Amino acid sequence: MTTKQEMEEVRPELITYDRPVMSIQEAEQELIELQEFIKGQMKENTDFGIIPGVSKPSLWKPGAEKLVNFHGLSVEYKESPSTIRDWDNNFFNFDYKCKLTSGRGRIIQGVGSCNNREKKYDKQDGYTIVNTIQKMAKKRAFIDAVLTATRASFYFTQDMEEVNNNREEENKIEKAPTSKPTEKKQYPISPNQRRVMERNNVPIPDNCSYAQAKKLIADSITKNKKKPTRGDGKEPLIADQEVPPDEGY
Repeated sequence: MTTKQEMEEVRPELITYDRPVMSIQEAEQELIELQEFIKGQMKENTDFGIIPGVSKPSLWKPGAEKLVNFHGLSVEYKESPSTIRDWDNNFFNFDYKCKLTSGRGRIIQGVGSCNNREKKYDKQDGYTIVNTIQKMAKKRAFIDAVLTATRASFYFTQDMEEVNNNREEENKIEKAPTSKPTEKKQYPISPNQRRVMERNNVPIPDNCSYAQAKKLIADSITKNKKKPTRGDGKEPLIADQEVPPDEGY
């Protein structure tokens, strides 16, 4: 027989749900205001950029700062324990969290990291760019938080400015110097070619080359529809036959 205590133990737990912090009408109005702000106040190539191959514009730091001011958000950064400063091995990796707090007390966090082994920095001395990659990690965390807190991720993607630079470096192909084509050696007209052209009344240009004479003789054959005789008169001339410069015509 089931006791009262056992019945209480199997009683289902009551679940409570958070109510929306705003009405549907208020949410719609907020989106309309965001659209109008982006359209009227944010400028391409200053606040955001369009990167080829990326479906949405990329939000840049100036644009993210405008969105933070528009929504009245406070910004706070915290370096993560996973950050590495290895001065002995010249390796630096910064991990940051960015916390945005609204006037209603709503808190959104973004994360970002950067290290000196990335394509953008791997050819530079890590000791000289520690401050640079630290700022880049903070910027990435900041933009990540802004996209979430302001619901701007519908219109923008994470800052792809430096990603695009990395892609260009990866796709850059060093082209070897184009070598000039080797000029074909020009042989002068052969004595036999000269005799053939004279016998068949083919005009001989000044500084006539072997190849030029061969073409003129071939044209003469086509025009006269007969093969001219060789200069020595021994046999018919075969004008389209490849022969060494010192043989035939």
